[in-house]
Amino acid sequence: MDCLLKDILFNLADLAEKEAETVMAGRTHGKHAIPITYGYKVSVWISEILMSVERIQEIEKRAFTTMMGGAVGAFNSTGKIGISVQNRVAEILDMPAMMIPSRNISSPKIEYINCLALLANNLHKIGEEVFQTSIEEFGKVSEGFSKGTVGSSTMPHKINPKLSKGIIANAQKLYSLTSVGYYSAARPFEADSTSNMLFDGLMTEAWELMTEILIRAEELTRTLTIHRERLRQNAEINQGLDNSEYIMMFFAQRIGKDKAHELVYELAMESELTKQNYHDVLVANEDVRATFTEEELLAMLKPKNHIGLSSQLAKDIAQKGRAVGSQL
Repeated sequence: MDCLLKDILFNLADLAEKEAETVMAGRTHGKHAIPITYGYKVSVWISEILMSVERIQEIEKRAFTTMMGGAVGAFNSTGKIGISVQNRVAEILDMPAMMIPSRNISSPKIEYINCLALLANNLHKIGEEVFQTSIEEFGKVSEGFSKGTVGSSTMPHKINPKLSKGIIANAQKLYSLTSVGYYSAARPFEADSTSNMLFDGLMTEAWELMTEILIRAEELTRTLTIHRERLRQNAEINQGLDNSEYIMMFFAQRIGKDKAHELVYELAMESELTKQNYHDVLVANEDVRATFTEEELLAMLKPKNHIGLSSQLAKDIAQKGRAVGSQL
């Protein structure tokens, strides 16, 4: 798992740096919000994966322990020497010894599956983004394509997001395993083979699903194609409306934030509802003309001029992703 995670982090770091300046529309509630860069979007993915790596590393000391306490975990047959044996085995295996070696303690297994599920969710998010933004109406990205790959037995033109689909499906199945574990972990008494056998199956299936997800995510992040021109066209589709916050903040320096918001809101809604060009609505307003030159206004309407720290954040997190990846 570490090798695949390392490759994914390296792939995403390369992508974040490569697309650090690639302007696109940021979205909230599915609608255009304010501009970002594709590199920034990738930086969010890297950030979440780094948190998952930290979680998995932190849980290992609880999930992978030596347990040699006997049938009920109380060292009934071995006494104090049993504790020494358990500690020695732990030392040899470079693993912690279980505090109370009870076969009835399953919470670390659930915690570990939960950590895998969170990592799967990080990669699921990437898969969903690629799946949805690769549809023709968006056309922002596309999965890597190998000549000869058949998308449909009846539709010769089909090129499907097969990697994303596999990530999405396997992640959703992995999520379901934790709830089963919670029910089984509550079984009473000192040991129950029904719970032990179930957890053996859950852990095996969790690893299998996680492996499938990681394999697909590695290829997806390595071969993903970004269509920069489509991203630019989409960012400009609202003719500068997405930069209303930018304009408002300049007005705020003169008339205060609340009044500035009210003014720009009215102008933005006029453009939106009447379908007039936003630039034309702005220059028709006396306050706008008195505040900005034509050149300044045109500059403020360009998405590339209101991306905040998107580029820098993308480059910074790319370096951190590589640093963590190199330690895996």
